[in-house]
Amino acid sequence: MLTGTVYVTYSAYYVSINSSHLRNIAATFINTLQIIIFAIVLRNSLSVLQQLKFHFDIIRNNGVLQLQECLKTKISMIKKFIAIATAYFLFEISFHGLYPVMKHHQGFNPYSIILH
Repeated sequence: MLTGTVYVTYSAYYVSINSSHLRNIAATFINTLQIIIFAIVLRNSLSVLQQLKFHFDIIRNNGVLQLQECLKTKISMIKKFIAIATAYFLFEISFHGLYPVMKHHQGFNPYSIILH
């Protein structure tokens, strides 16, 4: 359902490209959706990280050496995932969300923004 909402909002954004008021409303809604999705992803990832650390402590305290390396790898992977997700959402919110809204001239075309 959230994916459909994002799709419809992006469609409304690009259809209303010539109307600055509608474009700003759609862009604000898109930014809000991006922040909500980021909060959900971050909350779930931190919950998984906390559970992995809890299981790692149990395994370490019980002396099960075979599984320690596996859990260390999983903890490392989830930390990297959190870092990548944070970078992605910051990029989306800033360059595809805030930058177009703050662009004031009438000839703004979001298709022309290509970062090298």
